[in-house]
Amino acid sequence: TQSPAYYALQHPQPITLEEFQQHILGSDEAMLAYDVLDKETVLFVVTHDSLLTLSLPGKDALGTSVNQVRSHIDVMLNVLHNQGDLSAWATRDLPDYATDSYALFQQLIPSSPRVVPLIEHKSLIVVPSGPLFNVPWESLVTTNSSANSTPHYLIEDHAISYIPSGSLLALVRQSEH
Repeated sequence: TQSPAYYALQHPQPITLEEFQQHILGSDEAMLAYDVLDKETVLFVVTHDSLLTLSLPGKDALGTSVNQVRSHIDVMLNVLHNQGDLSAWATRDLPDYATDSYALFQQLIPSSPRVVPLIEHKSLIVVPSGPLFNVPWESLVTTNSSANSTPHYLIEDHAISYIPSGSLLALVRQSEH
């Protein structure tokens, strides 16, 4: 009773899919909501006018891929923190990072005719789960690059934002009005 806005943040009320699509998501946004389970991960791709549900690899497979990508990033952050030679890291590790990052990208956002049109929106709202909280989505490589080419990153095509749930996004956006 003393802090109703705080209570609402702690206990967001669910809304219908139709309300969410029509009143919360913008026409240039897509929400990627992941539910990571032991045997599979369920991806819900929600746009202003569509909903797609996909089955992806489970927690162990995703966790392994996430850990591979994170290990590359941790090495790079260590080099930066210790004021090391970033160009040497890039020459040595960037090709492996690009390969592992692209593999994770393919697991998280499969390139199928059903998915590609949905993620062409300018803004992606990611609702991560489990090991996906450790993914720096902006740095995911979106094209299969050879050792001689420059990787293409997700941030180059999309604004990325994160939120713990669609209900919380609805609450935040409704409070803006």
